[in-house]
Amino acid sequence: MTTQHYNPNGLSPAQLWCLATSAILTERNGGRHDTLHSNGNHEEEITSLQHVLERDWSISSKKDLLDTLQWLKTEGHNVGYMDLQHQLTTMSETAIGHYIHANRHNSKLHSSLILIKNYRRRLRKGGIRAWDDGRYISLCRWGATTGFISEDEAWSLMIPVGQQIQRSFKDWHNFGISYIAGRQYWQSQLSQEHAETQMEYFYTLFHEEYSPWRVTAWHTDLNQE
Repeated sequence: MTTQHYNPNGLSPAQLWCLATSAILTERNGGRHDTLHSNGNHEEEITSLQHVLERDWSISSKKDLLDTLQWLKTEGHNVGYMDLQHQLTTMSETAIGHYIHANRHNSKLHSSLILIKNYRRRLRKGGIRAWDDGRYISLCRWGATTGFISEDEAWSLMIPVGQQIQRSFKDWHNFGISYIAGRQYWQSQLSQEHAETQMEYFYTLFHEEYSPWRVTAWHTDLNQE
């Protein structure tokens, strides 16, 4: 967490707000929340990010990056989540229990159904959209660091998505819960240990003095770029 020399590049409130939507992943990676290049943009950091993008995202060109960003923006993991959530909302509590039990041998679906059952009221509107959008912002930052896109291109991609995020969630807490639920959905991992690990980052972002979720107001004007 940045504790000194805050916002060294003089980013606007709207830019800082957009970066804050990638805060959980940035915190996991030990990066800065107040600079576009969260872990720096020296040769070593660039090489490391290129490796991560190719290994984890199959991104090795600008086209790959833009295609992935488009997928996150229009589909991501939220489409499948919302389909299952809609399915459960048509059932009674008893029917939901029977349906989950009937799929106990399909570990991925079984985990997803339990997760959605637990979150379906809290996330009935936005689902796990924050998981897709938060990673979208991270990829824009990494794309700028690796040179797949320019810094100006990165901001031009991030600001509209930031505006959509702001309309979809009511505050940082709501956004953060959606992100964490999305990560659990993606990993099909519902263990208490896993949940506690994810929540550590969540709590840090609400308690550290220089956390972007504390210094950046949710209702920041994003129409200033």
